[in-house]
Formats: sequence, C-alpha cells, structure tokens
Amino acid sequence: MMDSDIERRELEAHVVLCAERYQNLDDKLDSLEKRTTQIEKVLNEIRDRLFMTTTASKDKAIRFSVTAIVLLITIIVGLIAYDFQRIDNAVQNAIQKDQRQSEAQTEEQSRPKKAR
Repeated sequence: MMDSDIERRELEAHVVLCAERYQNLDDKLDSLEKRTTQIEKVLNEIRDRLFMTTTASKDKAIRFSVTAIVLLITIIVGLIAYDFQRIDNAVQNAIQKDQRQSEAQTEEQSRPKKAR
C-alpha cells in the first residue's frame, strides 16, 4: 500500500509522515540557504575585486594623465622660454647693429670733409 492509504487509515502515521516530509523540506531549505549565502559571498568578493580593480585602473589612468599634462606643460614652457631667448638675442643683435651704424655715421660726420 501507498503512504497515502496508510495515512487515511491511521492519523498517527499521517502525523509521522508529515513530520518527515517537513523535516526533509526544512533540510532542503537549510541547504539552499547555505548555498545561497555562499553564492552571495562569492558575488560580493567578485564585486569588491572589480571595484578595487576599477578604482586602481582609474587611479593609474589619472596618474598617467597628470604626468602627461605636466610633461606637456613643461615642454610648452621650455619652447616659450627658447623662443623668448631667440627673440631676445635677435633684439640684442638688432640693437648692436643699430649702435654700430650710429657709431659709423657719427665717425663719418665727425671726419673733416675732403675738398674736391
């Protein structure tokens, strides 16, 4: 006979079988809860590692960007300084040329003129 036939005839057997069934369900739920908790822990670890990796990657990218920007600024400032030096040299050369021309004109004017 089947369990359901026995249960119909005897209430005590029904109670015992129900208790066994509920215990089996309770065990399965406990097992499921443990597995779910383990999966949740693993997922949290994965999330934390991804966040740390993402944060570390962002930090590296930021550091690289700042370094690149500082390098570019340094190069630009160096080029500007070089251009200013070239401009200053050109101005100094022009001033010296002007002074030489002025001195030459002054000497020419101060010489006595030769009679023709």
